[in-house]
Amino acid sequence: IHAKLDMPWPLKNRDVVQEVCSVDEIDDDNHAIVIWVESCDDDLDGLIPPPLAKDVRMKAEIGIMIRKCPEDHPCLAESKAKYPSGEH
Repeated sequence: IHAKLDMPWPLKNRDVVQEVCSVDEIDDDNHAIVIWVESCDDDLDGLIPPPLAKDVRMKAEIGIMIRKCPEDHPCLAESKAKYPSGEH
């Protein structure tokens, strides 16, 4: 992922290069999808150009876990939507 973020003055714009890895175990016993995003080396063998002189290369790491909602979760009882059993 190569993203450029426009920041308000007086901050400099940000430029970030990241790679993503994911594991899907939603159908297994863990019932989860795990996504890990981490910053890459600046050059990536010349694939990603350096940031513009007025921008700053930013580093960031992100971890996300998405889990199946339990059947007895209180939010499901309060939800106005009608979900089929076992499909939420």
